[in-house]
Parts: sequence; structure tokens; C-alpha cells
Amino acid sequence: MKNMITNLNHNWLSLITQGILISALKTSLLVGSLLILINQFDIFVGTAEFHLGKAALSYCVPFLVSLYSRIACLKK
Repeated sequence: MKNMITNLNHNWLSLITQGILISALKTSLLVGSLLILINQFDIFVGTAEFHLGKAALSYCVPFLVSLYSRIACLKK
């Protein structure tokens, strides 16, 4: 069982290329910025404080979803 998990992880990691990482990064920058504008708009008008955790998630989630979906497509 442990061997199978190691092989599975190695197979997924071997599919990650520089192009996929750059594409996921571009997607996360675009989508994350839009999410920050939508979810934390009050910051820009000066009626609320900036939340670093929310901002980090606004970029991390699109990055991981983009990365996972590109790898899943390659895996098929």
C-alpha cells in the first residue's frame, strides 16, 4: 500500500512542468485579484481593514485548482 502511494505521488509530480506552473500562476494572479476586488472591496473605499488570510486564500485556491485541473487532464 505504501509503495502504491509513493508511485502515485511520483506519477503526479512528474507531470508538473514549468509551463503548467506558469499557467497556474497567471490564472491565480488574474482570478485572485478579481476575488480580492469582489470580496474585500471595502478596503479600497477605506471602510474596512485588509485581511492577509483572505488575500492569501484568494490566490492559493485558484492556483491549486488550476494546477490540479491541468494535471488531471494530462493524466487522462
